[in-house]
Amino acid sequence: LKKNQDDNNNDDDEGVIEEAVVRYCLEKCYNTTGSDEQNAGANQNEIVKLSVDYIARILAHCLFNARSTPWLQEHFMEEWIKLMPGVGDIYEPKMELLKDIAIVQTSEEVGPLHTSSVTGNDPGNVNVSGDDDNEDHKVYLKYFPRTGLPFDVKGRFKALFRERSKWLLEDMEPYLCDIVDKLPSVANVQELLSTYAIADSTPTNTSPNIPVSAKNENDRVSAPAAAVYYIAK
Repeated sequence: LKKNQDDNNNDDDEGVIEEAVVRYCLEKCYNTTGSDEQNAGANQNEIVKLSVDYIARILAHCLFNARSTPWLQEHFMEEWIKLMPGVGDIYEPKMELLKDIAIVQTSEEVGPLHTSSVTGNDPGNVNVSGDDDNEDHKVYLKYFPRTGLPFDVKGRFKALFRERSKWLLEDMEPYLCDIVDKLPSVANVQELLSTYAIADSTPTNTSPNIPVSAKNENDRVSAPAAAVYYIAK
């Protein structure tokens, strides 16, 4: 790196990246953890640490963008872990990191989108042929990034309910928190929902969607029978 105040005309600096450029590129994915105590004074080096969660989210986007069909969750997790740079067994990305990136689907939800088995070498390809006896218990991940949704309130809700007719609060919050932050008159997501959605607590034996925050596949097979869903007004 080269400090901004260094002499830009120094021939020895050829090919050296300006510190300001590096900081700009990394400002969202690192945290300052201290300084190098071995060096004192002006030459003391700042020690930074990359945010592993932030890197994991970037890699998740890359995986979803690499394909046009939903991922089988277990295959996605395998590929996701493989992509993590140099962390080994110390760090394993968690499903919570995908809350505003992807939605969880059952095989029933995926099925109508793919009337025949998807073939290919990609281990994440969806197979909905029905040949697997455990197909009903499989969980899939569909790319649904918040960054791709409309910025205005009405447009955002329209896009959400076009994707799903019913949403759990915990699944909607990640897709609405940025809207709430821009509306000083709205205190929280629940208050925003009171204007644009209706709470529906009708008991049901099946779930139209599954909480992304569930800790394992068995937790995602069905939502609580008395769960409160939000539907469009």
